[in-house]
Amino acid sequence: REAHDRRIVMTSDGQILELPEDMDEDEPTALWAPSFDELDDIDSRAPAPMVSTPPPDLGREPQAPSSRAATPAPTRRPPPASAQRAPAPSAADGRELRPGPSPAHRQRPASRAPAVLAALGILAALLAGGAWWLRRGGAPTAVELTLQISPADQLTITLDDQPLPATTSPVVQPGLTPGKHTVTVERPGHARWSATLPLGARRREVVAVELRPLAPSRVHFEVTPPTAEIAVNGRRLSDAERRGTVPLAAGEAVRLQITAPGYEPLNTTWQPGDKPTAAAQFALKPTPGQLFVECTPPAVVYLNDKRVGRTPLTGHPVDVRAPVRVRLEAKGHQVLEEVVHFQDERALTLTRTLTPL
Repeated sequence: REAHDRRIVMTSDGQILELPEDMDEDEPTALWAPSFDELDDIDSRAPAPMVSTPPPDLGREPQAPSSRAATPAPTRRPPPASAQRAPAPSAADGRELRPGPSPAHRQRPASRAPAVLAALGILAALLAGGAWWLRRGGAPTAVELTLQISPADQLTITLDDQPLPATTSPVVQPGLTPGKHTVTVERPGHARWSATLPLGARRREVVAVELRPLAPSRVHFEVTPPTAEIAVNGRRLSDAERRGTVPLAAGEAVRLQITAPGYEPLNTTWQPGDKPTAAAQFALKPTPGQLFVECTPPAVVYLNDKRVGRTPLTGHPVDVRAPVRVRLEAKGHQVLEEVVHFQDERALTLTRTLTPL
């Protein structure tokens, strides 16, 4: 059908109707007609039309029916080709496919039950740990530290730079405040051990310490004078050992005795380091010499240009490592000057006579 061959109107309830050519606009006819299958469904749901019949007018004569009343009711006809439903778009004609959601393909939201159960489990664990912590009385206010040290003897232990009286293991130190504490352990012949310990997680902490032994050190002695005799822990060293090296336990203290004629003896304790080789240097202090001076006539005595007294001079101390300048002066006599060498002697006597002027 052509669109200009028909007259269409829209009713108040939104229906589009078609009018015949000889029909007034007040009596519309449906422009679009559903399919025959849909008609049955529409008829079953549509209410029955109400037809009102006007009461007869007894005072009037019957009138001939008007052309409007004689117009037959529109009949339902199959919809024209232009009114047929448009086919669904497809990918072949280039139009975008946007299918609506189907109830069968709707995805249900992910269940939150596993996450909720995991959160409840973590909360329960935290509550249980807090209850256990409270039963133990909370964080400890004092910590007892026990050190298990091997070897267990000859120990020197410091805690936070304060020496401890204990010298054997185990070492128990109670009443420590929670926090970090520095412990140092030393033993002869072993490497020094030091660590900073974080205390406070438990009321009692036990720390095992294994000291590492050091390899023996080769020690070379350098002594002044070179002819001095050396004894280590009471054993006298041979000439070859004095010129070479002596094996000593690293880090272990030894007793040294060094003697030489004309020098004061040296008795000391010496400890080599933790290195493979070490040098020990010692210088003996010479024994002061004694100078005796006699002069005729009596004179004033000067030693190294310093007046020290008058003759007779008895046992005046002098440094025998260097020569001593002696000067004698007396009134009416020539001045006498000379240089005295003590060499290996520790006592020297001078007897002089001055020449008159």
